[in-house]
Amino acid sequence: EPGDLDLGEVQKWISGLLKTQGPDIYRMKGVLAIAHAEKHYVYHAVHMIFTSIFDEPWGTTEPRESKLVFIGKNLDHATIKEDFKACLATPENRERKIKSLRFRIGDQIECHMGKGVWKKGEVVSVMYRDDDMEPGEVAPYQVRLFNGQGMTHAPADEERVIRKVVKGKGNDKGQGEGKGGKNEKRTDPDDGVAYTWDELKAYYKGKYKKNELEEYWENTCK
Repeated sequence: EPGDLDLGEVQKWISGLLKTQGPDIYRMKGVLAIAHAEKHYVYHAVHMIFTSIFDEPWGTTEPRESKLVFIGKNLDHATIKEDFKACLATPENRERKIKSLRFRIGDQIECHMGKGVWKKGEVVSVMYRDDDMEPGEVAPYQVRLFNGQGMTHAPADEERVIRKVVKGKGNDKGQGEGKGGKNEKRTDPDDGVAYTWDELKAYYKGKYKKNELEEYWENTCK
């Protein structure tokens, strides 16, 4: 089959196939052309045991095409072929994948940075890739962290990796001392800086009435 494949979709497809039909698949092997990868992607599976590796580089005149071999029983050739084509890195499949994402550009979210640490930010692009990423890797989201903490990307569209900011939970309002909780910070859109409620009060002291500042905190600062 000519055309590059989306590595994430391929891995998801093969994993699902082995889970549902592993006992019926005596052997499965193939050499695949993966988008954003300069080497052959070689995989091999026996029943539910699967291994894969990026091997030799594609030749300059070698056609980038994928070859798959299935040996087994009760395998639906038409369904396998259709599901495989859904893994092709075509504009249509990319658009379908974008529509299936949980978040959109501009959404405010929290990213898991490791060791239980979550940081708030804003989605600035989807289906993101740069040259420092692994071959074939495409991140669902690129995120700009608030308070000048730089950029990051979410490697998977999963709740354990990236989640919606939910007010009223954790360090949101109603917890700790003062409005929004003692340690909660929200970004002031006027200067892009994140403040606690007490810091915001001190910053705008004498400029706004208390009720005006409370409304600004609740409805404008995110």
